[in-house]
Amino acid sequence: MQERLNAEQKQVVTALTDVYEKAIENYRIQGKFDVILHSDEALSYDPASDIITQVLKEMDSMPIEFTPTKPETPAEKPAD
Repeated sequence: MQERLNAEQKQVVTALTDVYEKAIENYRIQGKFDVILHSDEALSYDPASDIITQVLKEMDSMPIEFTPTKPETPAEKPAD
């Protein structure tokens, strides 16, 4: 059960990360920016330049698809 939960969690994180990266790239291209940095990578920045709201709107417009993970098969019991 734990393995299935971990597999599904990994699938969700991977799907969201893919959409997040595409949304940022779309925003960068549409805004004609050369680079977009995470706030942790900047020494100093004006909070007015935070683009998270715009990126989230872009993400909201993008489809996110999840495929079901296969259920675990119960371990076979040894023959008596």
